[in-house]
Amino acid sequence: MTEKQVFDTLPLISYDINQANIAKMKADYMPLVITDLNDTEQFDAVHEARMVMVKVRNAIEKSRKSQKAGALEYGKKVDAAAQVLSAAAEPIETHLTIEEKKVTDERKRVQEEEESKFAVMVNGRVDSLMNFNVVLPYAEIAGMDSGDFDALHAAAKLDFEAEKERLAAEEAKRSAERIDLARKQEEQDKKDKEQADKEDALRLERQAFENERAVIAANLKAQTDAFEKEKREAKEKADREKFEKETEERLDREAKEKAAKAIEDARIAAEEAETARILKEAEDKAEAERKAELLPDKEKLIAWVNRIANEIPCTVDFDNDEAQTIYLAAISDIEETLTKVQAQAEAM
Repeated sequence: MTEKQVFDTLPLISYDINQANIAKMKADYMPLVITDLNDTEQFDAVHEARMVMVKVRNAIEKSRKSQKAGALEYGKKVDAAAQVLSAAAEPIETHLTIEEKKVTDERKRVQEEEESKFAVMVNGRVDSLMNFNVVLPYAEIAGMDSGDFDALHAAAKLDFEAEKERLAAEEAKRSAERIDLARKQEEQDKKDKEQADKEDALRLERQAFENERAVIAANLKAQTDAFEKEKREAKEKADREKFEKETEERLDREAKEKAAKAIEDARIAAEEAETARILKEAEDKAEAERKAELLPDKEKLIAWVNRIANEIPCTVDFDNDEAQTIYLAAISDIEETLTKVQAQAEAM
């Protein structure tokens, strides 16, 4: 529903402000923008326009509450009349509903009983066919008449018995084949055992020969290893004595060089530490003097802002709309000024 239709339907609605007034305010105020935060004229123009809109909003709300009071009382009377009429009509509808439900409930019971009997019959058909390994869709079996189903059942039974006899014959044939295969496997296992016994005897003879040859080779190797060990130990002793002498000379030389370097490093580190200490003391002293110089005035400003903010009342109600508007504008200006002073003080 459009705004025009709303006011046409409720011709008694009346406001001091109309669409034409608001359209004019929109044309005057929407172009207002602040392009420079330090431009006082731009700020004052936007602020004055906002105060006008606050006054418009307050006037609309006040008129809305006044005009709505009568409508609320009328709505309560309409609801009360509807409750009286509904209370008189409800027993009639309830009676008719109960009488109608007698028939609908019986029809539903009869239908459900017939559907249950039919489902039991169809499930019985499905189970009987599954006994003969025949599986058909439930809907197809449900659509058969008794004659068609009996014919299908008889054919399924004949096919099942024939397949059963065929499978029995195949199983008898496979059983005979398994017996013959087992006999042949037994004969083959006997031959394989005889061949394995012969191979084991040959393997034992070869093992005895290899063992004897290994003993001879081991004795020869032991003699050779003893001679080589004697030569190796003599050479290792000479090499070790030479290495120990060279290592002792190198460690002595490195110790002297390391001591000299440590003395020089300690001297340089002491000089650098002293220089850093002097610079740090100077920087700390300058920073402390700067903070000491700023701290009293900064704290005074922040304390003043907090004291002013705490003394401003949270809200004041005025009977006069113009007074309310002036008060709200003043509170807005004070809060903005205090915020600006707080930020500048904290930046000191």
